Order: sequence, then structure tokens, then C-alpha cells
Amino acid sequence: MLGTMLVLLFATMLAEKFSEGQVLRVHCGKYYVRLFAEPHSGATTIDTVKCGADVTFIRDLGKWDEWAEVRYGKKTGYLPISLLSTDEKK
Repeated sequence: MLGTMLVLLFATMLAEKFSEGQVLRVHCGKYYVRLFAEPHSGATTIDTVKCGADVTFIRDLGKWDEWAEVRYGKKTGYLPISLLSTDEKK
């Protein structure tokens, strides 16, 4: 029973899929998050994105990856996909 519940919870978490060109809201617990040059937290920061800002989704990096390629203003970089949502509030 618990295993089934965990599988359903995980499937629900992965259910929100984004489309290329879709505008998404950045949700975070700080004032801003770093926009990275590569899809890992050790990469160079190319800009900062304010919490609540909109970014344009380009692509995710595969079924199990936790990063998304996005456009913020004129810059293209990577954010953790867990910070992105179509919702106004998360």
C-alpha cells in the first residue's frame, strides 16, 4: 500500500510537463536564484532571476533530469526544473 502511494506521488510530481516556448513562473524561497551556464550547480552563474519572475521554457534535459533550459531576457541558461511552474503561487 505504501509503495503504491509513493509511486502515485512520484508520478504526480512528474506529471507537469512543459512545452517549448511556454512562459513559466520561478518559485523560490529566496530573493533570487542563479541562472547557470550549464546544468549543474557548480557551473558559472550567467545571471540572477528574481523569485516570481517569468522565464521561457526551451527544453528539459531528459526524463530523469532535474534541470531545464530556459530563456530569461536575452540570456539562455539552466534552472532546476523543480523551481518552475505554470501556477501563480506554489
